[in-house]
Amino acid sequence: NVVVSRSIEKDKKVIEKSVEEFMEYPYSIWIAILAEGTRFTKAKHEASIEFAKLKGIEPLKHHLIPRASGFNASVPIMKKYDNVVAYNVEIRFDKNDKNAPTLANLLLRRKVTAHIYFERIPMNKIEPSFEYLYGIYKQKDALAESFNTFGNFYEGRGLKVQEGIKMKP
Repeated sequence: NVVVSRSIEKDKKVIEKSVEEFMEYPYSIWIAILAEGTRFTKAKHEASIEFAKLKGIEPLKHHLIPRASGFNASVPIMKKYDNVVAYNVEIRFDKNDKNAPTLANLLLRRKVTAHIYFERIPMNKIEPSFEYLYGIYKQKDALAESFNTFGNFYEGRGLKVQEGIKMKP
């Protein structure tokens, strides 16, 4: 777990050192980079829209404008290693499900249906820049819009609907 203070001047060395240590770990690991933070709230979304207007970029409807500093500091280090792959992941929950996707419902073993979109991205295709990361988040916003409108990640993007993998609890 790498805790940052949201000041790239302070965080860059911490991020670089931590990612380097993770990459040297002898077992396979996953590193989650949450470029928009971990909580989406109405207030944060409104601030994100104002930030987008200030920067002259299109606001996102279902996500916050990502913060690219940690991403930009991590990517060059991860690119040094041959066995690294990135995944763009979008998770959505059916609004018509009987149970909301809360920790309490999961702990009580109540059925919650998650729809997960995975896109594998080779590290050599990833650019450590705000523009690249913002493009990924625009795609994530289109995925969310399609799911909210059609109940899948495909129709709203003009793609053929694909049957997902259904797993037992």
